[in-house]
Formats: sequence, C-alpha cells, structure tokens
Amino acid sequence: MSLLTRLGAAAGSKLKPESWRYTSLRALDAQAQSLQPGNLREGASAAMRSLGNSEWISSSAVVPIAKALNCRSANLQRSIFADLAGQSACFVQELSGTHYFLLEPANDYALVQQQHHLSVPAGAKALCIWQHDGSASNSFCNFLTRIDVAAGAQLTMIRLQNTQSSSALIERTEITVAQNATFKLLDVSLGAKLARHDLQICLAGSMAAGEVSLLSVLDAQQVIDTQLEVQHLSAACTSQTRVKSVATGRARSVFNGRIYVAPGADGTDAQLRTNNLLLSEHAEIDAKPELEIHAEEVSCSHGATVGQLDEQALFYLSTRGIAREQAKQILTQAFCQALIDQLELPELREWLTSMVETKLPKASTP
Repeated sequence: MSLLTRLGAAAGSKLKPESWRYTSLRALDAQAQSLQPGNLREGASAAMRSLGNSEWISSSAVVPIAKALNCRSANLQRSIFADLAGQSACFVQELSGTHYFLLEPANDYALVQQQHHLSVPAGAKALCIWQHDGSASNSFCNFLTRIDVAAGAQLTMIRLQNTQSSSALIERTEITVAQNATFKLLDVSLGAKLARHDLQICLAGSMAAGEVSLLSVLDAQQVIDTQLEVQHLSAACTSQTRVKSVATGRARSVFNGRIYVAPGADGTDAQLRTNNLLLSEHAEIDAKPELEIHAEEVSCSHGATVGQLDEQALFYLSTRGIAREQAKQILTQAFCQALIDQLELPELREWLTSMVETKLPKASTP
C-alpha cells in the first residue's frame, strides 16, 4: 500500500465530505512511493530584490513518516493533512515591513511538511510575499500556516504558487483579523499537478475587514482546488472576495467559497463573486459560492459565472486587424490583469503580470 493511500486510510471517512470531492489521493499514489523526507531550499527571487527590505525567513522541519501514518483528524474542515503539518516544528515570525518567503523543495521526490505562525502586531503595517516555486520535481509539500492580524494592523499578502507541473501541494491557511484590522490577499496559482488550498479567514473583531482576490490559470491535466471560508463573527465587519480562473487543456479548476455570518454580527457587508473562463471543450470548472447567515441587518451577495470569451469583443478586435488567436490572448490577459492591477507597488504588478503571461495560451504565429 502506498504512502498516501495509507494516509487516506488513517483518516477514514474524514476525507470524504463534499469539500474533498475533487481532491483525489489516488492521483498521487505513484509518485508517493518514491517520496523521501526533505526540507526547503534557501534562496531569494531575483524578481523581488527591487523591493529593498525583503528578507528570507528559513524553515526546515519535517514530520517523521512513522508519526504520520497513525495520525487521525478530529476536524473535518482541517483534514488529516493539516494535522500532519501541525506535528512539525512551528516557526514563529512577527511581521512588520516587507517579508519574503520562498518555499522550494531542495530535492526531487521530497516530502516536505511545515508549520508557520505569523503575526502582525497592533497598529503595524506589513507586506508579505509568499512564493511556492522551484525546480524540484515530483515533490509533495504539505503546509499549515496561521496568521494573526492584531487590532488596528494592516497586512497585505501576495501568494504565488508556481511549482513544477509534476509536483503536488496541499496547504491550509488560517487568518484571524482583530478589531479595526485589515487583511488583503492576492493569491495567484499557476503550477503544480495538484494544488489544494484550504483558506479560512476569521473576522473576529468588530469593524475588521478582509479583501480576497484569487486567480488561477491551468492547463494540461492540472487540478487546482480552492476551499475558502470567510467567517464574520463580530459586528460591522466587511469582506470582498473576487475569484477568477482560466482553464485550458484537460485541466480542472475547483472553487468552493463560503461566507458565514454569526449570530449578532449585524452590520456585516460581504460580497463574493467568481468569474471563470473555459478555453477548451475538455477543461472543467466547478464553482460553488455559499452564504450562511444568522444575523438580520446584513448586506450579503454572491454569484458565479462560467463561460467563454465574448464573441462580440473578439469580433471588435478582428475589425481592428487583430487575428483571432491574438485577440483571445489579449482578452484573456485583460481578464486576469484586473485582479493584479489592484496592487499598489509597480514592481509587484510587473512581476505577477510576467508570471501569468508565461502561463496563458500563446497566439500561434502565422
């Protein structure tokens, strides 16, 4: 029996709720037989050096496999994988200013499990760049990250997932936002054969604010599965969630987004919208926004669209002498760029734009 099959057996029925419908352990069985405990490669991205005060924060603890095999999860939402990562050493870092994390397996066929606890002190302002990248192939990374944003603090987080197409990544991120604090996230997923991100944002204090933008671009047989939950637990909290995905080839994009409004969380303003582009008849996009409201004086909305490029826009560009394939590329880039353009720093906009451009389908040359 392979490693991940044994992990799945250890979890029993706890890996079978609706939220795990599209994340198949069987897809990882073949490569899991060759996995060995590994660590992360230290380094810095040349693209980020222009930010000046960015820094590398190292972390290199791995859960022994023997411990992992007997682990059982007590929480359906967190799953066995979060519990496994939670057994590793916890790296604690206080954020203020700009911080850069590069999470890259040091070896091929490496199994890396990590736990991080990040915090932004009261009144502080921080920018965190969190990048999954690297040249290691057939690796499997499992991460648990907890982030606390204290009262009156502001955290902007950029997450880029651009790992090798033969690798797998399972990650859970839990963010707690205190009173009058603000959390902003731009999450761009481009790589990995299988990438699953469980993202929970808890607006715990009154007048806390969350802004989430998720972008995924998939091709070939990639699967990117994002499970999002935004919890409004106090009065007068606001959240805005925008999700976009582009799927080509035989790829599958999955998004399950849930907004929960607790009793007494009056004054909540929560918006969730997902728009998706299917660029291949064999690709698949599954989008499921949800609302669960237990308060009365709230303003909440959600919506989802899955479609193809606008034929009228394509026709308009063709009347301007632009070939159809090039017009498709222009419109797809503009579809993605709307999320990236929210960033204030031009260095970050240019960096992410260039990363997305390399992933988008290219217009064929005449």
